[in-house]
Amino acid sequence: MNLTPKQEFLKVYNHESIPAVPGMEIEFQLYREYAGEWPVVGEEMAKLSPKERELAHGHNAEIMIRAAEACHHNALKDIGGYWEISPGKAADLYMPTLSDRLAHLRALRKEAGNDYFIFGTVYLPLSIPFFGDLTAYSMELIEEPEKCKQRSMDEVRHMLEIQEQLLEAGADGLIDDCDLAFNTGTFLSPEMMDQFFFPAFRVWTEACRKAGVPCIWHSDGNLNGIFDRILESGVGGLHCIDPLANMDIAQLKLRSRGKLTLIGNIDCSIIHMGTPQQCYEKATEILTAVRESEPSGHVFSSCNTIFLGMPKENYDAVIAARLDFNKKLRAEAKAEH
Repeated sequence: MNLTPKQEFLKVYNHESIPAVPGMEIEFQLYREYAGEWPVVGEEMAKLSPKERELAHGHNAEIMIRAAEACHHNALKDIGGYWEISPGKAADLYMPTLSDRLAHLRALRKEAGNDYFIFGTVYLPLSIPFFGDLTAYSMELIEEPEKCKQRSMDEVRHMLEIQEQLLEAGADGLIDDCDLAFNTGTFLSPEMMDQFFFPAFRVWTEACRKAGVPCIWHSDGNLNGIFDRILESGVGGLHCIDPLANMDIAQLKLRSRGKLTLIGNIDCSIIHMGTPQQCYEKATEILTAVRESEPSGHVFSSCNTIFLGMPKENYDAVIAARLDFNKKLRAEAKAEH
């Protein structure tokens, strides 16, 4: 029986061995290249009338599904809320209001049917947008630690209210988009993470467990120092596995067999500046190494974003590497039977 993209994703997320590695991106921006047009987002969306917005959300969903089909993705992440890539500079993809995010999810669910897994985005405490004034917050951690702990709990409870709305609108699971590390290690020491991050984080993962929905944490940077804590946190998947921060996905997969689905690790700089051959070889190298560590629990992805300006021929090579690898897995499975 042929599995839908969503069914493949769920089996691998749950560590069932199938002759395929599913694919997704936490953010994808090459819509013009793979779907022929760019979605209506941000300030452009904010200027539209209610009726125009409804039509725009429907058309955006069509664009995203066309791109997913062209790239052979199994799962899609919604377009999240406002955030800045530098002071005063908005991200390329964002929805201006929570109402727009919910309308976007409803349209995406309608267009996708039950063929694709859809993630909603949440932003938990200690993500970069949460800090505000990082210097002031760093002082508060030392001078008013109980206040900081309470703030984290208050924020996660507020986010759980939003999460309920995302699930009702059509999300199948949640991604916590929460960068917490430099290339050398986490923003806070592992011991401080125990105080100020993981208690609130576990409230979130427990809520997801009770709701029966997959949950994934995205963070760039070096998480090696807290990897055992992540395994014990209740989160189901980890995205990025940052190659620039010395995160070895094959070794981490050996440590997380059957416990944590790993997503990412393809260096975005290779896709941006390398050749198609280099992209194909690196992707194949990662696919092979992870499969040798565990024959499941791996979703193929870049370590961050397939962003504007990346050469289409390079991402074509990344896609081809996974398709060829899956073809090989299916041939091997057929030969065994």
